[in-house]
Amino acid sequence: WMMSTEECRWSTRGGVKIPFNVNNVDPTVVANTIYGFSRLLLSMDPKTAVSLMDREMQELYRDGAALLQWILENPNSTLHSRPDLVLVYYPVPYTLHWFVARHVRLLSSAVRLPLGVMGEVREMLFRAMAEYGTPALLQAAQESKGMSGSEYLHWEYFLGNGDTSFAGRSRPSHGDRVFSTAVAVNALLDTWTLVDSPGVLRWRRGVPGAVQRAIPKG
Repeated sequence: WMMSTEECRWSTRGGVKIPFNVNNVDPTVVANTIYGFSRLLLSMDPKTAVSLMDREMQELYRDGAALLQWILENPNSTLHSRPDLVLVYYPVPYTLHWFVARHVRLLSSAVRLPLGVMGEVREMLFRAMAEYGTPALLQAAQESKGMSGSEYLHWEYFLGNGDTSFAGRSRPSHGDRVFSTAVAVNALLDTWTLVDSPGVLRWRRGVPGAVQRAIPKG
């Protein structure tokens, strides 16, 4: 997402190539890229981090977060209307929610952010997940009963839902239910918890009760 088609032509010899020479901007890739930036910056001493992120890099970092915020805040124009174009590489939308949410928890749990733009990104992404991503995830949850009769929640998207038997009768296999449920639950967890110490989480202030009830059932 930071390389033009022209740059791709001359960089191919060095082993760097855009798949099919099409510069797709997939928000899940953008989410992973700016998450990688944040992890790198938090691992450095503040002076090194500041020297690495010049104005252009900060703009790319901020613009990436702005793109994610816009997509999550306008799902009817993006995720719902043309998921085949928006989510090119990771078609299950809950994956995008989780990729954004884990970035939220990383920045929110940091003791100190070396750059002011990181605070901006933290607030942009948290707002998107808290006000838009969380309600979308809760609305998509489906209730089921396990073999023991206990109630639980699951999420699923499309994989296997159109499967049929040899006789042509509908027999959905729910192929992405386990995966979708895992990333959806982790998206809620990462949005609404902070890391106190390795392996120890605590709820954020203002966590919705619906989130606290949904996560154990997922």
